[in-house]
Amino acid sequence: MKRLFSILSGFLSLSASSFAATVYVGADGKYYDAVSGGSETTYVDGDLLGFQTGVTTWNVSSNFTVFDGLDYSTTSGITANIASGATLTFATTMFPTASSSSNITFSGAGSLAVSAFVPATYSAIHPTITIDMDLTVSTSYSSYSAINLIVTEGHTYKNARFSGGVYLELESNAKYYATGSTLNIQGSGAGLLTASGSYLNTIINMRMTNGNVSGKVVVQGGRTVTSDYGGDTYSMELTGVNTFNASAEVQQLKADTYQRTTFYGTVNSYAGTSKLAFANVVQLANATLNLHTTDAIISGCGQFTEDNVPVGSSQSNSTFILNGTPTSSSGGKSTVTMNLFADQNFGEFQFMLDSVLKLAFNESVLNVGDFVTVDSTTINLFLNGLGEQNFFINNMTESEIDDLKLYNADGTTLLVKDVDYYVVAGTYNSADGYWISTVVPEPAEWAALFGALALGLAIYRKRNK
Repeated sequence: MKRLFSILSGFLSLSASSFAATVYVGADGKYYDAVSGGSETTYVDGDLLGFQTGVTTWNVSSNFTVFDGLDYSTTSGITANIASGATLTFATTMFPTASSSSNITFSGAGSLAVSAFVPATYSAIHPTITIDMDLTVSTSYSSYSAINLIVTEGHTYKNARFSGGVYLELESNAKYYATGSTLNIQGSGAGLLTASGSYLNTIINMRMTNGNVSGKVVVQGGRTVTSDYGGDTYSMELTGVNTFNASAEVQQLKADTYQRTTFYGTVNSYAGTSKLAFANVVQLANATLNLHTTDAIISGCGQFTEDNVPVGSSQSNSTFILNGTPTSSSGGKSTVTMNLFADQNFGEFQFMLDSVLKLAFNESVLNVGDFVTVDSTTINLFLNGLGEQNFFINNMTESEIDDLKLYNADGTTLLVKDVDYYVVAGTYNSADGYWISTVVPEPAEWAALFGALALGLAIYRKRNK
């Protein structure tokens, strides 16, 4: 008998879940059993909640719980107005079935509690959630967050964290705070889009994938998860394609040997001078840097508090490390491409394990303090567009420069000093150093002779007059 009762109970439970209804909110705020017309019904635990055709506003005047999520096919262009004192709670996943066509806006003076947004952590399919209200929650979305999340103009949204495939968009003067842990924007469909005047702050570390930044980003800390060289041991990482626009500002505050700051992928910089400030020394791991403005990046300035970048810090005294495997204690070879679309001044480049720096001058001037190897391997420079006076080194001797391996643009030919290029003593920005030049230098004696001849010719012409 007990066995029969158990079987029947299981069957009834399965039947109930298999035939869960979708209940639709009508324009009058009542519930109906059809997406259009239909009969009035009740909404109970186990039902999906949808919206009748033509409904765009859902007024939540008192505490309400959505037990089993929203119907993806009818939740589009919906604004949920949550009244002051009311809380709208999603007890399970907001969208049990994700669809890119689903979108809902939350507004009002009430509160919103969401246990999970979607059933996937990473996905190219993203419903859109718009926060058009000031909202503070303590929820940590360490998974199930493959959504487009928009914080509208002038509003502030705080939660513990996001980790996964979230696409986060901050409109003008919008603010987002990750108050509990890492902001980890990565995976399929993930990205960051911030408007001018927006503000993003994460209490620990940040991984940013495919960012398009016009606002301010502040990364307070870093963390050690598994070991000093674990994949999740970092302060800030850029992956994919990240663009920093003219009004962008980044401040990475904590300096730590192991909690690294690393550029992967492609970085496009249009930011102002010294507006991208990193307390850690930036490691370049097979990255491409397209630099459209002069001296935007400060690297390795040491720990600082927000808006208090150490005085005197600049790109011209910054250090960058070419390291292809920063998650390993032994490091790795890195091939870094740097396309110059404005004059640049750098302090030092440190090379690991025969790393390669590909330089495309594009009629811009590059001024570097020095190139050093940290493991006695070679320093390899591929030079595209080298000219008479567009590559200056200000803190190396000529014999140290001779140890550099200089190649043509694609690295197929090792250049020969005094044949393919010349090392010419000179001055740039009031600093003494050497030009790496394609033009044959004039010997001093010939220069003096030509000067004397010019002076004599001038005197001769004057006397004849």
